[in-house]
Amino acid sequence: MSDYVFYLDEIILAAKQIEKLTAQVSEADFCANETLVIGVARFLEAAGAAAKGMPLNVRKNNPDIDWRKWALFSDFLVGDYPKVDAAMVWDVIKNKLPALKAKAEKLLE
Repeated sequence: MSDYVFYLDEIILAAKQIEKLTAQVSEADFCANETLVIGVARFLEAAGAAAKGMPLNVRKNNPDIDWRKWALFSDFLVGDYPKVDAAMVWDVIKNKLPALKAKAEKLLE
């Protein structure tokens, strides 16, 4: 298990930081705050990079998380940041990130 604990910790840390940054923020306020969007996007990059680093056996044994999509999303954020849509980032943090964080926490148990 120790070979992927680092990646799980990175996912959880990124998710917790995003939760802190967006806890009291509406979608409209989030989308209007470029600094916040950039900060959250950077934490999403970290979560995606950690998903990309997850060993193949872990990814295969946990198909309920689309590890590949997280890795691709991280690459997109790194390479195409000017094209990043704040509403899309909001959707990811509210509708996709909680499941990734929950899976990471479960795998650490």
